[in-house]
Amino acid sequence: MTFSDSIQTCFKKYATFQGRASRSEYWWWVLFVFVAGLIPMLGMIVSLATLIPYLAVTARRLHDGGRSGWWQIGPISLGIVTTVMIGLDAFILAYAAGIAAFAVAILTLVWLIRVGTSGPNEFGDDPLGGVAPDDSDGGDGYTSTRIPTVRRD
Repeated sequence: MTFSDSIQTCFKKYATFQGRASRSEYWWWVLFVFVAGLIPMLGMIVSLATLIPYLAVTARRLHDGGRSGWWQIGPISLGIVTTVMIGLDAFILAYAAGIAAFAVAILTLVWLIRVGTSGPNEFGDDPLGGVAPDDSDGGDGYTSTRIPTVRRD
């Protein structure tokens, strides 16, 4: 998916939280939002205008890896808890919540970077058109070999 295709897709699916998004769709969108947010005087307007599609494409990207889109709320909510704890002078709890927010943010980032599941999953079809893995090997992960069996006489 190209940069312009990604932008068009994300605006067409403005608030579509169902389905899946490829890595290229997600990361081109992140680049677009980042660059658009750097434009002076328009940064706040662009940020507000792209908030919902940003959350939607992140949910679809998490779906591509077989995970719930609700995972993106973890770092945000723990960040809010950290801020509240600092305001209450509960620094030990603030540190704990901050470390937890950082850990969940790193975990979510890893999930966003990884390749999605091949073929359809519980959230929809593969955005890259992949097919489900062949399970003809009996599900044990081993495939048959073409090496002939040597008999010992």
